[in-house]
Amino acid sequence: MFSMTGQGTNRYFDKALQYISYANGKIGVNAEHACSDATMPGRIWEYILAKEQYNEDGSVPKAPEAIVQKLQTPTKLEWDLCDVENEITESLEHFKKLANGFVSKSVFADYGKGFIKTKRLSPDGYIQMAIQLAYFKLNGKCVKTYESASTRMFADGRTETIRPVTESSVAWCKAMSLMKGTTREQKILLLKRAINAQTKLKNEAVVGLGWDRHMFGLFACCKELQMELPSVFKNKYMFMPDVLSTSQTPTKYTDIWKQEKSCLGGGFAAVNPNGYGVSYIIVGEDLILFHVSANKYSEETSAHKMTDAIMDSMNEIRDLLN
Repeated sequence: MFSMTGQGTNRYFDKALQYISYANGKIGVNAEHACSDATMPGRIWEYILAKEQYNEDGSVPKAPEAIVQKLQTPTKLEWDLCDVENEITESLEHFKKLANGFVSKSVFADYGKGFIKTKRLSPDGYIQMAIQLAYFKLNGKCVKTYESASTRMFADGRTETIRPVTESSVAWCKAMSLMKGTTREQKILLLKRAINAQTKLKNEAVVGLGWDRHMFGLFACCKELQMELPSVFKNKYMFMPDVLSTSQTPTKYTDIWKQEKSCLGGGFAAVNPNGYGVSYIIVGEDLILFHVSANKYSEETSAHKMTDAIMDSMNEIRDLLN
């Protein structure tokens, strides 16, 4: 968590990638997404972890002289801060409030995609339904959810949005929580329908058939050209905030990946002050790790309750399928 926030004076969010070294030898990574998506820093970090070496006593081998570069002695920069002192103070206090409100909790599921694949289900869709069920059990409703999809198969491709909440997912959550007379077979059928609906939307998104980015581009064009907004953009549901912001941390980019040296994923703050940020990573066949964030000042959310609910949902779905 500290790698993300720092103290407000030692994180540089105008930089795309920061490696933060701690006195105990630990290292964290802070990636700013404006210029690239998580796939780029993730791939760099995976290479570093796979290639790092240690001596038998745990010490780090000395780097060969041929690759050691001596840096110039740094020169202290003198800053002219006239007329901006108040703005700096206000910005620091604002950042501290955001940082102090950031709460994150990480949990491991005690099984992984190996089990999910034996049931002929999509691991990503399975996890998304666990997140949906967890939120539904805490709040009694389904909410607008964002899931990122990579469009890097295209030149200059970045991301598209997957919308995992569908009529099928809502029906399944209700069957698991409210409809006491629903049989096991009916619940499994509804689960498969919900996962298949999410998978269909995911497959469309990664090949450029999503609609979120397209609609946002049209909206931005209208604003820039000072055009009258079409009625679709005046519909309040078009710009409903995402309550759940979710993303899978990619891993195993190349053949040098090793499970014992795998990254344990990364997290991000909730984009909605009354919502959650849920990042998850699938490590090998038998491990899934969740990072859940929330706003400490919100009376509607709790990162600890949400992580517990996700674990309960993961276990409940496994028991349902066994």
